[in-house]
Amino acid sequence: MPGGGMMIEGGAMPDGGEFSEDDLATREAAMADMDPAEMQARMLTGMVVRLLQTKTGEMPTGGPGGGMGMGGPTFDAALTAVAEATGLSVDDIRAQAAEGETLTAIIEANGGDVAAVRAAIVEALSARPEAADMDVEAMVERMLGGGQ
Repeated sequence: MPGGGMMIEGGAMPDGGEFSEDDLATREAAMADMDPAEMQARMLTGMVVRLLQTKTGEMPTGGPGGGMGMGGPTFDAALTAVAEATGLSVDDIRAQAAEGETLTAIIEANGGDVAAVRAAIVEALSARPEAADMDVEAMVERMLGGGQ
């Protein structure tokens, strides 16, 4: 961790610092190799924490995605693509995912095109500088819930 600090939930550092681009690239590369079940469990945990933070008004600042926690810009790209495909708000998607729904199930249940969402997420992630070090297709499959 930068400055020897320890990360707290939401990606913020206890000293108020932020992650560097290298830190973000390292986290995203680790996510690319993560087991699908572990990734979904982490995503759901992060979503529940963010919902509670939103409801209590205790949103942290700094970190990936401006304090939005697990996945930062990577997961935000997925949520945005799902929201655009389904007409749901990002908060609605987070709530459904927190109840155990995969992103694929949310897309299908709300009239979205899973293939189009997958393509949009792949395109967004491929444009990121660290994409050369990631298996973007595999990462997107895991984000969507293993292509269920």
